[in-house]
Amino acid sequence: FDDSSSNSFSGIKDKTSLSFTTDDVVDPLIIGPSGIAGDIENQINLKENSVHIFTFEADENVNWSISGGDDSTDFSINETSGRLVFNIVPDFETPSDIDKNRIHEVTIRATDYFNNFSEQYLSVEIEDIGEKENQTDNYYKLSYVNSQDSLNEEIFTTQHGNLVEDVGFSRLSNPITNNDHLENFSIGQTTLDLSLNLDTTSINDAVELSAGLGPFIDEISRDNNYLSYYSLSKNNFGEVQSIKPFNYDPRTSQGARFYDLDNNSSADIVHVRYVDGEEEDIDLEINGTTKLNPTTVASVDLKPIFGINNSILQVKDQDDSDFQAALNLRAEIISKAESVNQIGYLVLNPNEDEEISYDLIKNRGNILLSNLERNGIPDITDIAITKDINLINGQKIVLFEIVDDTLESLLENYSSIDEFGQKFNLLEIKNLSNSEAELSNGGNVVSISLMDELGNINNLISNEMNDNTIFDFSSLAGRYLKGIVSLTRESVDDSKIGFYIIKNSEGAVLDPNTGDLINPGDPGYKEAALDAENMFTPFEILSTRDINAITQVVTNYDGASEVIANNIYTSIPSRSKRDKDIQTFSEDDLIAPYAINSSGNTFFTFEEANEDGLNHFRNFGDGAFGLESSLNGGDKDFDDLIVSFNFELA
Repeated sequence: FDDSSSNSFSGIKDKTSLSFTTDDVVDPLIIGPSGIAGDIENQINLKENSVHIFTFEADENVNWSISGGDDSTDFSINETSGRLVFNIVPDFETPSDIDKNRIHEVTIRATDYFNNFSEQYLSVEIEDIGEKENQTDNYYKLSYVNSQDSLNEEIFTTQHGNLVEDVGFSRLSNPITNNDHLENFSIGQTTLDLSLNLDTTSINDAVELSAGLGPFIDEISRDNNYLSYYSLSKNNFGEVQSIKPFNYDPRTSQGARFYDLDNNSSADIVHVRYVDGEEEDIDLEINGTTKLNPTTVASVDLKPIFGINNSILQVKDQDDSDFQAALNLRAEIISKAESVNQIGYLVLNPNEDEEISYDLIKNRGNILLSNLERNGIPDITDIAITKDINLINGQKIVLFEIVDDTLESLLENYSSIDEFGQKFNLLEIKNLSNSEAELSNGGNVVSISLMDELGNINNLISNEMNDNTIFDFSSLAGRYLKGIVSLTRESVDDSKIGFYIIKNSEGAVLDPNTGDLINPGDPGYKEAALDAENMFTPFEILSTRDINAITQVVTNYDGASEVIANNIYTSIPSRSKRDKDIQTFSEDDLIAPYAINSSGNTFFTFEEANEDGLNHFRNFGDGAFGLESSLNGGDKDFDDLIVSFNFELA
């Protein structure tokens, strides 16, 4: 052979033919959503309304193309960058994939300069996100497909905060392991995913949400009789590492409460309260944002009963006392004291045996009920005066009675239980069965029952009731309600009651001119509260005499006559009782009552807003309250006008 310099080597006799090439014969490796080079299949979840899906990469320079897949026409890919997008905006409620199962299938091809290629099959599953029908709505609609493959909607709302990004239901790829090997325990794979910012109406760094339970209840056992709300901790791969119950705990005023809105013995809605910086806030910082773990629901079969632990009433399942399921108790005054008293309670964990102290009452005490006088009261025959208590399996409950005073007043004026004197009594257990207990200590006799049923609408809207009279409809946004309000009075004073919109449980209202919050006691509170912008109109004005406020007469004392002149009942007994139909309405507000007596005095449930510095309203139970209509408190019996609501879904 000859070299490049024309030297000849003729003595070489072997002849071997060699072929050399610089062409690449190795197929490219595709890096898809898994991040693993060379995968031939991949899967990705994508929120609806998103167009960009993923940007593919390879281990060399390639041209990208779409080579197949049942839904290949739904996609486009940039041949240079590998950016894969939808040609149309995906909509969870209106699936556009060929199978209508919200999973779009496509095959991606990467081809190098020498026409070597690799392919990766990709399935894109569309997930729902909460959407508002109108920008002014205070709720979101969440869609999901149930176990019968039908599309359903649930409503999601926030209180005292807003979404950080999106909210939606998602499904875990694997079932949650029952590490405790609990019998009759069923936990779902559907989770609620979101985080919340707090807004200016938040009190004590709290934020709340409410969500329909359809997708949770759909996939857990209906044979179990109690529910438990769970927070899930995941690793970087999205795998569930641990689960933790987060049911409502009266000790901390945090957690989840379940409600049955349509009275069909099944939970319809969960109301959850978080506190910024507390244990369920992942960053554990008070920074105006609660970064939340996904949550789900479990059911369990328990048999809780009442018992006595160190002279304190306890409710627990004897075999599963540590399982933290949500329980519902119902309290009622079955025999009244001679004076007008308050019944309160506080809750202890099973391992807490500390003495009932001033600080314990101050930090955990809540008002349950108040009683009416024994004599001279109006007709309350058909008015249900009960109050539900949410407890966790195994907890203990202590009841106490405030005699002829209020808990708020005692805590303001004294610094120890000893100073309360005879105005404060701990109630003692008098009668006890597995599901009922009676407690008393010389005043009211209180019955507490362990309920099989969940709280209803009336319990839900009354969960902000403590010292002040407040109704909270925010969890019911997007739903239509109707109901009946019952009115009865002892006083000859013809007071009228209306309602106004407040922004939190401390009674703050929006200044209609500036949009700033005005608190009770601030200058201009009365004018702002009663401004037309803050009026709550579905109930109109409530009165026992104004014919425009009455739909039907229920009962009157014997010998009563009703003469109507100028739309006013001019001859009517003071102790008459009337019902008023509340026509169908849809609201999402927190509201409080105001009253105007015959002398023109205006009273609010927040004592700081009243000229005499007194609270003129007293809560008798869920949905029921009374008015003291006299300036400076009168006889403080709070039966001058008694109002009781009973709501249902329309």
